[in-house]
Amino acid sequence: MVKAYLRYIQESVLSGLFGNLTGIKLVKIKVRGEKTQYMVSACNEVVNFTNLHTGQVDYQIYDKEAMHGQVTCIAVSSYQIAFGYTSGTVLVYSLEEPDSLDATEQKKATQSNFELLHQFSFHKSTVTSMIFSEENTQLISGGSDTYIVLYDLVTSTAEYKLMGHSEPIT
Repeated sequence: MVKAYLRYIQESVLSGLFGNLTGIKLVKIKVRGEKTQYMVSACNEVVNFTNLHTGQVDYQIYDKEAMHGQVTCIAVSSYQIAFGYTSGTVLVYSLEEPDSLDATEQKKATQSNFELLHQFSFHKSTVTSMIFSEENTQLISGGSDTYIVLYDLVTSTAEYKLMGHSEPIT
């Protein structure tokens, strides 16, 4: 009698490496006229953009000099993405991908593909939460320093710094 066994072959796995501080976000990025959906996850100072169609990490944004520390929170709007760091820094990038990249350049894609729009350093310690306004013209961040900061993304300034909380903002 012939013995037949079922054989399982693992062909592909969609995985995301992320730290326990940030979680994951889903974003759509316009690449060469088409919108592609990505899973955004952060681990330490590296932010990975994993293509949900192919399962591959297409882009990374990372702090080469580790000046800002670990990414602690991510906020997403329709055309911007913001990262909060343990140093208290907030970086805001554009989610528009340049159309001029060819296939070989896209495989080498790094943070240079996303334009840094704003850099804010108004928190004295870790940024714990962030959210964009409905109009995408303001960003609000809260930190473990008990401050809430309202940023104006049109003028690239901090409009208000609310103090007086007794606990970190979550």
